[in-house]
Amino acid sequence: MNSPPSSDARVVRVVQLFEQLSPADLPRMAAFYTANARFKDPFNEVEGVPAITRVFEHMYRVLETPHFVVLDVVAEGDQCFLTWDFLFRFKRFSPRVDQVVRGATHLRFAADGRIDHADERGCDVHHRHPAVPRCGGEAGDVGDRGEEDAGGSGGIGAELPAGGSALPRP
Repeated sequence: MNSPPSSDARVVRVVQLFEQLSPADLPRMAAFYTANARFKDPFNEVEGVPAITRVFEHMYRVLETPHFVVLDVVAEGDQCFLTWDFLFRFKRFSPRVDQVVRGATHLRFAADGRIDHADERGCDVHHRHPAVPRCGGEAGDVGDRGEEDAGGSGGIGAELPAGGSALPRP
């Protein structure tokens, strides 16, 4: 992390969660998100722990070695803003090419310290690559080509349309 470590235990916990997240953590998502937490990224807008868990399950199904590197943190009161790199490889699209997506997330914490709202802002996957479609809904609802995908893989891990790509890793 580039910014000084936060002394806020909620922030430390969230940074550790995202930087160390693995499929083994997914059954414990209720320890990090409130029951009615809202989660929004360029591909999903969902509410509740089961739906948020499905977004991350989908990520692990369609991507190789996905992980976040938190670059900076700004926290005040019950809000936190993280900037990060998301590193991964597609399983079906150029599987040997490392990818990186840079983004930022605005978090709001509930009184108990869990995440109540997570809104990804400034993710450059659409800014730099407008050919990558936005999917909306829950992970797997719609494939990247606007059709049902038998593998249930919409969002970032589905095959990209002609001309679309994630950022190659620098």
